[in-house]
Amino acid sequence: MEGQKNMEIKYLSGNDVREPVGDGRKIIGHCCNNLKIMGSGVARALFEKWPDVRSKYIDWGDTNDHFGKKFELG
Repeated sequence: MEGQKNMEIKYLSGNDVREPVGDGRKIIGHCCNNLKIMGSGVARALFEKWPDVRSKYIDWGDTNDHFGKKFELG
């Protein structure tokens, strides 16, 4: 398409959540549950580096509202 910039998706393995590679903003694609549980793996790495992630996730589950979005999957 005219004017559209081609972008490359680069797949990395390992724990790059705490130490991202490269410059600029990052998008972390991650599947999660709706049980308010962040105990291990990627979720744990996220809340250890950025504690607000866990508290906001728990608050969202407790109130069932995050800027008008219900706490549910799908």
